Amino acid sequence: MSKKLIALACSVGLLIVGGCGRISGGSAGGEGTDTSASGSTLRLEVRSERSGAAVMEENVIRLTLRDEEGNPVEQASIEAYLVMPGMFCGRIPAEARAVSPGQYELLAIPVMAGKWEAEIAVSSDGDSVRAAHPFKAI
Repeated sequence: MSKKLIALACSVGLLIVGGCGRISGGSAGGEGTDTSASGSTLRLEVRSERSGAAVMEENVIRLTLRDEEGNPVEQASIEAYLVMPGMFCGRIPAEARAVSPGQYELLAIPVMAGKWEAEIAVSSDGDSVRAAHPFKAI
């Protein structure tokens, strides 16, 4: 099949399901305001700045990263994406930036109302930690 034909078939499929169609299964559980995860030496805390994220606007999700002794981790690699669990919307990159020692912000822009997750992967000094932070966009 040619690339043009495949692209046309995908476009028609997206139009039929209305852009972001449900793949299968249920959506994520309730929206939390706090999520935590631990690696062998890293501790990650994730907090939504407000209870409902604004659609098509920049929203802040706060990250706190500490080592096993509770000290702030200043040098970390952070990769984050927004996804709608159970929906075919792809992964939307979220920009991460350091704001103070051990404190980071994700700048997230959900593209439609509903339940979302921020998929966050952090690595520092040979350790890594992942978290899926649920939130709701309104």
